[in-house]
Amino acid sequence: MKRILFFLSVLVGVSLRAQLTCDLLKVPGTTYSLLACKNGKGKLMYTDTSIVNHFKYKQFSLKLASELSAAEKADIKKYKLALKPTDTVIVYDWDILHQAKMGYFGPAIGRVHISSNDSVIKIYKYLLKPETKDYVPTRFKIIRMSKDNFIFYDMDHPYLNINYYFQKKYVFSAADK
Repeated sequence: MKRILFFLSVLVGVSLRAQLTCDLLKVPGTTYSLLACKNGKGKLMYTDTSIVNHFKYKQFSLKLASELSAAEKADIKKYKLALKPTDTVIVYDWDILHQAKMGYFGPAIGRVHISSNDSVIKIYKYLLKPETKDYVPTRFKIIRMSKDNFIFYDMDHPYLNINYYFQKKYVFSAADK
């Protein structure tokens, strides 16, 4: 009996040590690519290609607002978005839900807050459209699969069961060969 308990405690200890925190996602500058977007009420199916084919940014990278490109800063000024230079932001268009409607809504910029305690990322999303006045909050549960792979699960609409699968993008240079 003692051996079984010892074995179970070692097994639990190893599995707890294998769990990764979301602190790795907080590091600005790392790019993550969208591998798949799935949804479904019972069985997860790939999201409709009429939505997915519109995606321009099939990746994202967390940046400080002060580190955005000149074109992105021009968009922020054009739409009069209130972002501080120290805010962590994300530029993306893969979120298929906006105000409880499913579809493609175009590019968005969002202020990001990642909570490592409960593995939740909150994005205060501004669509880059003239009619956008206020942000729309969205929450995703981060489910880590390994060091470089994770899933964003849409917490605001659990009945739709929307999952976004991401993987860390590696950039190889000539010096790596």
